[in-house]
Amino acid sequence: MSSKNGVSFRQMLVGAWNYANKCPYSMDADSVTVHETDNNASANNEVSYMIGNTDQVSYHVAIDEKEAVQGIPFNRNTWNAGDGGSGHGNRKSISFEICRNYNQSQGTNITGTQLEQYKKAKANAIKVIAQIMVEQGIPANTSTVKSHYDRSGKNCPSKMRNDGQWITFRDAVIKEYNRLKGGGSSSDLKPNPKPLKDGKAGDTVKIYNALYRDSLGAGKSTAKRGKQGKIKRIVGNSKKYLIEDWGWAHPNDIQLVKRAGSAPKPPASKTKTVTINVLNVYTGQKLSDKIVRTVKKGQKVKVTATANNGQSVHGSKNWSEVDGFGWVPSVYLK
Repeated sequence: MSSKNGVSFRQMLVGAWNYANKCPYSMDADSVTVHETDNNASANNEVSYMIGNTDQVSYHVAIDEKEAVQGIPFNRNTWNAGDGGSGHGNRKSISFEICRNYNQSQGTNITGTQLEQYKKAKANAIKVIAQIMVEQGIPANTSTVKSHYDRSGKNCPSKMRNDGQWITFRDAVIKEYNRLKGGGSSSDLKPNPKPLKDGKAGDTVKIYNALYRDSLGAGKSTAKRGKQGKIKRIVGNSKKYLIEDWGWAHPNDIQLVKRAGSAPKPPASKTKTVTINVLNVYTGQKLSDKIVRTVKKGQKVKVTATANNGQSVHGSKNWSEVDGFGWVPSVYLK
């Protein structure tokens, strides 16, 4: 399991089928919004419930005393802040839920085991929020670390506000961010000192950190760290880059080596026909990846990208991205 600043961290990402409800817009975040869940559920249970229903309520990461769990990709918006369809909290911030702050009998005046769980969850949140701000290139200050109350006036995070602890928490996040930026110890790779800016197709880049199996951030691998390759494709307002056929990178994962003299045009979409009765479309290039939709025999699809390093199917490692939605083995298209 990976970690963020010493806190266990894993992804349980919402399926693309639910993007319209949970995260319909691409996003390049410039701030964070902090919440508390107002219940006693774990981070795992919070995220599992959130990504599994169709309510237009969502957030990026839930944090408890044991771990942080990501439910929404950082390059997608969430409906978290109550500030409207184009509100800054909903459209430009990474949102965090801190767990264990409330129960029905005591409200936020929790005691005993739950209080200890909450204290640990809050301490974990300081570390995780600061680390993610470093990784996403978001400076931490009083203008960028915001509460739900700051966004729309709701009493949230309720326990921190009821206890008069919000400012102390906010300042602790800023302090931890500054420690990390100053080179303090961390269980993760130090932040990229020269993240890619305005990359173009054909640019040569160096892999500073990791690549991912898909543009949503699933399937992290550091196998190509230190190697150089060219940008083949760019997606999203927050710039996700396909490097060769190796995998996808965020700007913080790569560094510019050489600009392309004349950037090649991305390949035009090609229409293909499905050749088997039911063809699953996956988030990545493995049959074990999450299925996001199915297409049927005879159906026309547009191939928007190709890769030649996927799981072998009938002797071929060639995979095709269809309709910009997900991946299928190319052997099932003609």
